[in-house]
Amino acid sequence: MSLSFSKPAAPAKVPTDTVLPFRYFDGQKIKKLRGAFARLLEMDGWKTLGARLRMNSKGKLEYHLPAMFTEDRPSFIYSFEHFGSSIAEHPIGSRLPRGGNKPMIFGGADKYSALLGDPRIPLSYKDWINLDIPQLGLRIVTFNDATCVTITFLHSLTDAVGFLAILRGWIAILHGKEDEVPPFVGLENDPLLLAVKKPPPRWVLADKVLRGFPLLVYGVRTMFQSHWYKNDVRKIFLPAKKMEQMYQDALEELAKQNPDPGEVPFISENDVFSAWWAKLLMRVQRPAADRTINVMNAFDCRGVLTEMGLIPSPDVGLITNAVNGIWTVLSARQVLEEPLGSLALQIRRSLEQQRTVEQVRASLAEAKDANDRTGYSYIVGDSGMMLVIISSWQKAKFFTFDFSPAVIKVGTPLGKRDNQLGCASYICVRGATGGGMTVVNGGAVTGKDEKGNIWFNFRLRSDLWASVEEQLRKM
Repeated sequence: MSLSFSKPAAPAKVPTDTVLPFRYFDGQKIKKLRGAFARLLEMDGWKTLGARLRMNSKGKLEYHLPAMFTEDRPSFIYSFEHFGSSIAEHPIGSRLPRGGNKPMIFGGADKYSALLGDPRIPLSYKDWINLDIPQLGLRIVTFNDATCVTITFLHSLTDAVGFLAILRGWIAILHGKEDEVPPFVGLENDPLLLAVKKPPPRWVLADKVLRGFPLLVYGVRTMFQSHWYKNDVRKIFLPAKKMEQMYQDALEELAKQNPDPGEVPFISENDVFSAWWAKLLMRVQRPAADRTINVMNAFDCRGVLTEMGLIPSPDVGLITNAVNGIWTVLSARQVLEEPLGSLALQIRRSLEQQRTVEQVRASLAEAKDANDRTGYSYIVGDSGMMLVIISSWQKAKFFTFDFSPAVIKVGTPLGKRDNQLGCASYICVRGATGGGMTVVNGGAVTGKDEKGNIWFNFRLRSDLWASVEEQLRKM
């Protein structure tokens, strides 16, 4: 298939492109990978993912779905490249991150885009709406002993859990199990809008939503910092033993505060991770003790929409942005001085309070109202706060996805690697902003590898990474 697109124009201000390459799938039957992906986009409902993004005469985005997909108007952008050598001999492939027994920091995914990215795919929002380009891309790069697969999708199309449904459908077809492709939820009835059809209750954080002049101040300050200070994304590797030890330490702290075993509150590993990372950032950035620190954990609404009866299951193919935020509003002093377990418990209690059906309805209504008025979602906190955004994808278990039906030979011997045959050894995420405003102090936990090690990417001011590395060495 041959596609030709003009070079992207000057960067726009709306983030669009996200790339998630999976590495080391060994030698794979490329036609089978491509064919299964194409087949998914032929199925009822799923074919709508081949629609093009357009701006109508009223300035509103809409989808234009071709009557049929052809070589000139395909359902996804495809590219393939083969290198007749080991991945270890390639100047970029050899530098793809590998874990170890201590915390490490690697360059962001943009360092590998010359190998993993497709240059025909735009980074600018304006190009996506002005060119006849499908919203999904598949790039496969093979070596004699490894395969890299890159999936490109617009964040306006879906979130990480929606992308997970796409992967599940692809994998099911690859295994010859089309009946296990998740049922697609059509675009006709948006469950997120149906959730707020009835007047919602009062939101517990309604009084903390930024409005008016404070919102303007926060926006101007954030925009200034985004452009004044250089920032970049790095990939962080956290060994399983380090995370396990932190979690046990946090549990022991709470146990000491609650002598009765039956009264020790529950905290998750993700609560502890969020608390630990917030503490590390405070030690690095050293904000004023009384400055507001807002830790926002992204969570998927599909489970709550299922409870409301708006979708049959959280595992259906609801391809949209069904992500909400759990906000934990603290002070810098609290983050720095409170024990790890106590801080993790505050994050857990925020989740328990804000994740009920009624509170999710209330927050979705707040988001809709803010978007209708300003074109943006709401922000909780105050005009001088520091916002820390953490999105955990661990429940998706991306490292366990089994592409083994496409394996035609083993690359690296099974005894010399950690990942299972046909499963990823490394996953990276690249979010392209198209030159617009970037939000620092935000990132995503892409998941745990076969050994339970945690990989996550984070955007931070570039001059702070040396201090982060120093903090990691002290662990």
